[in-house]
Formats: sequence, C-alpha cells, structure tokens
Amino acid sequence: MKKLSLILITAIFLNTPNLSYSQLLNSGFESNTLNDDHCPDNSGDKSIDPFGSNNVSNWKCSHGSPQIYIKTKKDNISCNDNVFDAFNGKFCAFLSYSSNNCEGIFQDIQIDKDELINITITAKGNNSNSKLIIKLKNGLSNLIENVSFPASSLNNLIDVNNEQILLNQTLTTGWQTYYITNITAEQAFSQLWIYADVNDLKIDEVSLGISCCILKELYQNITNPPSTYRNDFIRAGNSVDLNKQFGNVIIDNSILTIFQAKNEIALEPGFETINNSEFIAQIDNCTNLSITIEIEKIKNACEHEYIARVCYGSGFYTFSWNLNGLEKIGDDNKHRIKFKPKSGRTII
Repeated sequence: MKKLSLILITAIFLNTPNLSYSQLLNSGFESNTLNDDHCPDNSGDKSIDPFGSNNVSNWKCSHGSPQIYIKTKKDNISCNDNVFDAFNGKFCAFLSYSSNNCEGIFQDIQIDKDELINITITAKGNNSNSKLIIKLKNGLSNLIENVSFPASSLNNLIDVNNEQILLNQTLTTGWQTYYITNITAEQAFSQLWIYADVNDLKIDEVSLGISCCILKELYQNITNPPSTYRNDFIRAGNSVDLNKQFGNVIIDNSILTIFQAKNEIALEPGFETINNSEFIAQIDNCTNLSITIEIEKIKNACEHEYIARVCYGSGFYTFSWNLNGLEKIGDDNKHRIKFKPKSGRTII
C-alpha cells in the first residue's frame, strides 16, 4: 500500500516577467527520421513531405509539402547550396509559397479560453517580402499526400470562427527572433498553425508558453472565495458575471483571503466582509508571490520522490522545507521535485 506524507513548501516566485512554460515539443525540428545525406529539395527518401509522413516528431502538415533543411552540406552531396541552413542545431523547417504551391505545418496543443499566450520563433525570409503567419487553430487535419497546394486553396483551411491570429510578420532575409507576449486566447484551441505567405521562408526554434498570469477573475455568489494572485484584474460583487447565478460575495472570519492583481481590484455592490474577518487586497505583479504547495510522497523510504501540483507554470523558484513531525531521511536538498499543474500538463 502506498504511504502518503504531506510536506509544506513555500515557493517564492522571483521577478521573472512573462513567466511561462512551453507546450511545444521538438521546437527546433531536431527530432526526425531524416539524415544529412540527401538534398532537401529532391525526391529522396523521407526528404519530400517529411511532415505529412510523420518523419518529424510532433509536427504535422496542414498543406503542401513542407521540408526539413539541413545546416551543413556533406562533401559527397551535389545540391543547390541555398537549401543548407538552420539557425540552431542541425535542422530547420522550410515553408514554400507561390501561386502553384504553398505550405504550412501545425502541432497539437491545449489552450484554454482566456489563457495568456507567449510565442517565440526564429525565422528568415527567402525574399524581403516573405510573410510568416502564426495562428491558434481548431480543425486542421494532417495532409499526407505529396501534392501541390495552390494558394487559391488556402481559403478552404481558413475559418475565422475557429482560429486566432498571433503573428502576421514580414521577414528579413537574415535569421531574426520574434517575441509575441500576453495575447489572450479568445476561445479554447487545440492546434498551433504556422504557414508561409507571399514568399518562401524558413523557421527554427518555436516555443509557445502559457503565462503564469491570467487576465481576470470574477467572483459572485460565493462565501470565502479562494485567495488569488495570478490576475491582471479582479472583480467581486453580486452581478459581475452575467453567465453565472447572481449572489453576494461574503468574506467571513474563518480564513484569511487575499486578492492580488497587477492592475485593478474592483469590490462592487454585493461584496461583504463580516466583523473580524481577514481580507487583504493588494496591487502587485503576479510573479511576485509566495505560495504553499502540498507535496505527496509517492516512493518508499529508500527512494525519495515528491510530486507538487501547482498551476503557476515553470520558472525560477527558491524552496524552504518544513518537515516538522515528519520522518526525515537523508539530505532533503537532493529530493527531486516534479510540478504537475491542475490542467494535467507536466513540468519538470
């Protein structure tokens, strides 16, 4: 039978703006079944349509036949030199655009409504008018056929009710990194879509993060709402959310309640505090907070491993251990900590 112990850890979040963790896997396209002994632009094995053929881990083909380019040319290979390129590591992705054929890729993700999105991508254009498009998306399917995809067919994939644009960027002809921060998801999305427009381009090192901060929290019809530290705005009152049952927000004297927000805390009609209750409202960045985490011991006494469940994302932490009343074996600083957010995403 599994023995459970609870340990309290106080985690201090340092000043790390846009604290987030990446949802994307294989962000630099390094995990693939290709090698460096082919010309990326010919019909050699696995070099044509590697995304649609599942030869690039975690990525899929939305349209066309996007390519993997290789950074270093082998001496015994006769190819056009301009197909050898990458910003970091050995590989990058090449997306074409012309009237006869255009290309795009996507990866499955999990984004909830109102989550704050941070995107980083490094890209270069084949020409000074090359344009990079990045969207949150629902409904794409992996295209496994190696066929040309004319630009006129791109409208068949676009669905304004199931996508949200994150970046529409004209590129330079040299590698440049672009940062898109704190974009609020307008709805839940299951895919990140990247494609070329106007002209060909290359991309490398793509990351998508969920910010530790969220836009807003609305409280109504509740007694002793949970303390919250992650918001830009907090509103509490009897009718601040038209989608929920109306009712007062009551803070009684049984627990300390803290509202922390970056920009505004609005205590509106219907917000009540009972005599001798403890309530604190403070304006501060969501990365400036300390929280208490419950740690569950899941290994036996000879092998220490703890799992913390917290929804604040990854970042820089300092830990102080409180082991009062618990059996202390070995050096506590060597315990391995895994963070599992409430949504089920895992951070290590």
